[in-house]
This record gives sequence, C-alpha cells and structure tokens, in this order.
Amino acid sequence: VIRMRTNGSLFIDDDAFLSYDFGTKGISLIWTRPKTADMEQAEVNFSDYPSWGLTAEGILPPEYEGMAHQPVGIQLAAIEEGTSRIRRQVGNLGMKMVKRIAVDGQQHGSTFWKSEDLSILQTHHGSLADRLVPLLASPNARIWMTSSSSAERKMMTRHIGTISDYVMIAGCQPFERYTGTVIADMINRSPMVYNNAKHIRLIEQILGIVATGDMNYPMGWGGACGTAL
Repeated sequence: VIRMRTNGSLFIDDDAFLSYDFGTKGISLIWTRPKTADMEQAEVNFSDYPSWGLTAEGILPPEYEGMAHQPVGIQLAAIEEGTSRIRRQVGNLGMKMVKRIAVDGQQHGSTFWKSEDLSILQTHHGSLADRLVPLLASPNARIWMTSSSSAERKMMTRHIGTISDYVMIAGCQPFERYTGTVIADMINRSPMVYNNAKHIRLIEQILGIVATGDMNYPMGWGGACGTAL
C-alpha cells in the first residue's frame, strides 16, 4: 500500500527508518516502522571499551588545558556494534525495510583524513576501526568539549571585524568548540596533522562515509551550523 505524505512525497507502508545519535559517551540507535508503530532501540557505551583509555568524561586524558579529544576508532567500533545489535533485534528483513537513515550529531567533532581511498571497505577482513583508522591523519577527533582555542576565536573574529560581522557571514560566532575554530587550533598546535589531511569531516559524517564509500559525503544542515564556517 502506498500513500502520500503531507509534503506530497510517497510513503510506502512497509518502510522502516533507522537513526543514530552520536553522544559524548556512546551512541544510541532507534529502528522504527510507522505502519505498525514498532520500535527497537540499541545503545553502545564507550565504557564498554576500557582499552581505549577514556576518562569518566568520555575523552582521552588531555595533553594540555582545554584539549578534548577522542579516538575515532571507538566511534567506528560503536557504529559496528550498535548496527549489529539492531540487526539481531529486527532481523535481516527489518534491516532491508530501512529506507532512510538519520544521524544526530550531538557529539560534534572533527576528524582529519590523510587518504580518500575507501576501497578497503569492500573487504571483510578486520573491523571498521582496523580498516579505517590507518586512513586518518590523526587517530583522534577533537570534540565539542574543546576549550583550548580562545586565541583562535579572538583572531578569527578580529580578522572579520566584529562578532556581528562574523555572524552575518557564517551564521554563528566562532565558539571555541566549533569546527572552524578547532581547525585553526590544530593548525597552530598540530601543523603536521593539518598538513597531512586531505579531508576534514565531522564525526556525524562517518556513518555516511562508511555507508556510501564516498569521502565527499555531504554534511547535514544541522552539522554545518556548528562549524562557524
């Protein structure tokens, strides 16, 4: 049975939807089927992976005041485990019914990639982390808790003029944790990482990159609003 959505697009009654919510201390997944109001949930906590060495706040021990970073590998491991848990709950048929995947980037962070060759995804040897971490210019992602970029925030604002001028251009001011400010901080503190990076992607884009095999997978509107770019 096919009916129309209020916006005029088609809605197939057997459609299912899958959402991923990236948080500071783990990820949550929700599978829904509107026709039957079925819903399944799965959650993966980063505390399940003590070998990554995260603090109670969900970050790696900072190397200097205000630094907040997290292994990209733990995000990849959580994506893989969370997807497996949902698959066990809804079965292969339930996963085949998924027509849309949504991503919420509460865990706003920046990943730096030195390679765009994702052909490794076509193999089935090793975990996602084993296959993709070697493609990173830095194994760690700066996350939203970063507060070490005050100097860069002031410099960026001064370069444009005033905060109001900056907001008129970028839609928001360059807070310390926003992507543009963090990139400026990385240029100053870790120039080798920045110089070796061919791509900078948000944590929330990782799922799309994995699903499509395309490093140029576009950023969502919500994610773009938090870049100050």
